[in-house]
Amino acid sequence: MFKFSVIIPTCNREQLLKRAVQSVLNQRSVDLEIIVVDDSTETVVSANNLQQYFRQLDITYVKTEGAKGGAYSRNLGLSYARNDIVAFLDDDDQWQPHKLYTQALLLNNTDIALCYTGLSICKPNGSLRYSFRKPGFPDHFKSIMKKNFIGGTSSVVAWRSHLESVGGFDASLPALQDYDLYIRLMKRWKACWTPEPLTWFDDMHGMQKVSQSRRRYLDARSYMIKKYEGEMYYPLLLKSLKNIEYLKIIRSRQFFLETIRSILKR
Repeated sequence: MFKFSVIIPTCNREQLLKRAVQSVLNQRSVDLEIIVVDDSTETVVSANNLQQYFRQLDITYVKTEGAKGGAYSRNLGLSYARNDIVAFLDDDDQWQPHKLYTQALLLNNTDIALCYTGLSICKPNGSLRYSFRKPGFPDHFKSIMKKNFIGGTSSVVAWRSHLESVGGFDASLPALQDYDLYIRLMKRWKACWTPEPLTWFDDMHGMQKVSQSRRRYLDARSYMIKKYEGEMYYPLLLKSLKNIEYLKIIRSRQFFLETIRSILKR
């Protein structure tokens, strides 16, 4: 039986959190522990009787000091993980019932750091869009420097030992924490994947996502430019970060409006 530690960071979204947890409980043919990391500033768990809900389901509940961010929350969850394979799930996303088992079959040696899946992206109008990318080169480090072909963390499972070896997520980054982690992992190991859309990504709550903040993105881009300066394939990373900005302008109304305001202030 494959064993997973599932880490779910959450912040003030009780109903979405319960939906995410249920999709984990629906996983077939795997053994798992669930670790919920609450980053809210309010005592939401006590107010909504979620603590009893977690206790009944044998879920580990961890509270941060509040407003620590996704990277800090995932690292805190990682410190509680007991199993060799770790999976991440945002509180507004969901999994297909055979997701973890399918990935466990693919993650069959320690030369591979992580496994990711195709996505079904639910748009604000209720429509679904399929998304999946393969690495562009046999060298997965070169591939990740050119483009984040892996995507968000909700589709990813990884060896806990590899995550710990690279220091987990960089909590100093205000955005792009997943991309930064993948760069460090792909420098030493490879990725595997399934194009099957086993992860359901909720884009209906996009305006609540930290990733849509232009200021946070620009700060993260500057941080990563300094962090990887002189690294092999550095020019590819510079182009990738610029392309991410263009995509955010197109796909995020909040990011677009913040960009326009910035231009008008010049």
